[in-house]
Amino acid sequence: MRKTNEIWLAAYGDMRPQKRKSMAPNQNNSDLVCLPEADDIFASMSVDPKTTVNQLNAVGGVFARYLNEVQMHGTNPDVAIYKLIRENQVLLFCQSNAIVNSFREFGARLMPGLARRGATHLVIERPEIFSEDFSRLVLEAENAGLKVDVISPQDTDPSKNAITALAAISKALWDPTARVIFWGGNSFLEKRVEEKGLGDYLRDNNIKAASINGVSVAAEHGLHRYPMTELIPLLADARIVETKKTPDIARCVYNTSSSNKGTLCGDFDYFYIAGKNDLVCKGNKKLPA
Repeated sequence: MRKTNEIWLAAYGDMRPQKRKSMAPNQNNSDLVCLPEADDIFASMSVDPKTTVNQLNAVGGVFARYLNEVQMHGTNPDVAIYKLIRENQVLLFCQSNAIVNSFREFGARLMPGLARRGATHLVIERPEIFSEDFSRLVLEAENAGLKVDVISPQDTDPSKNAITALAAISKALWDPTARVIFWGGNSFLEKRVEEKGLGDYLRDNNIKAASINGVSVAAEHGLHRYPMTELIPLLADARIVETKKTPDIARCVYNTSSSNKGTLCGDFDYFYIAGKNDLVCKGNKKLPA
């Protein structure tokens, strides 16, 4: 019990003024909405399930199971991430490259705590357009004492982006005590059919890593390209799930755009799913209560 209390004190000692609901890992998530029947979900979203299934990301009847898996296995993301940095040499964060992104706000807030738990480096993709939340993420990492390496995508051959990231991470890991946070977009971290992803390359080199995908951008809700964004308006606060415990989510196609070659949610070790209270970016409109 004492160890658990120490983890919680360490986890929340550096929190910003905004409060988060406390929820211990694997706790029954009673503060989430109760799982409704599939018809009730569709009704709450003001759609007709008989005529709009295709517009709901082709999720259809399994959408309720996605929500159920988040309710059953979703835990507090802060505590989960702090635990992962202790267990791995590298944490891989996959984000949307939307100009405004609350997942980057989440990462920025955690940087001091990650540094206290051993993180030493931040390797981050250079965005096409610099934004306030990107700058804050880098600044928080630097203020926490992390060494920051900004890398650029290979626009002429996106398939080489994983190799570019691997080189930067491997350089940081020349110090055997290093712990690296990698932060990049889809082209760096998607694991496509018949291609190795960055996580595969790290494991091939005996580097222990965990990958976390962030479902958080308000602008993507309703676009039907990223199916998991449909869960955002049904959750009050963010949750993180381990995909090996969520078989339905693991089988979900992560990105349905034509440029994607079949990346599944299960290709990532964890999924961070924002709730309505976490969509606090200045450029995002809050979802209706």
